[in-house]
Amino acid sequence: MIDEKIGRRIGSKELEGKVIGRIIDMLVHPQVRSRINVDELRNIVLDALQLGGMSIDKNDTEKVVEFIGVENAMKCTSLPGYQKLMDGWAEKL
Repeated sequence: MIDEKIGRRIGSKELEGKVIGRIIDMLVHPQVRSRINVDELRNIVLDALQLGGMSIDKNDTEKVVEFIGVENAMKCTSLPGYQKLMDGWAEKL
């Protein structure tokens, strides 16, 4: 396993011009979701965010929040823009 930030940095140099997938892209991909229980997959993502220090790109924040749910997202202080999004999330509850 490698750190995703390091992997993206190396990949962007080695695979210039190619789309580089991220861990979160894999975890929320429809084929993965069809093979793994969605609740289990959601717990995997939550553990990765809360315990594993998984970082996500700011552009993926909404996709992640949609997948894990607002209540769970409010517990993930590692999400980009967490403090600014808290007000908006609170309104969704």
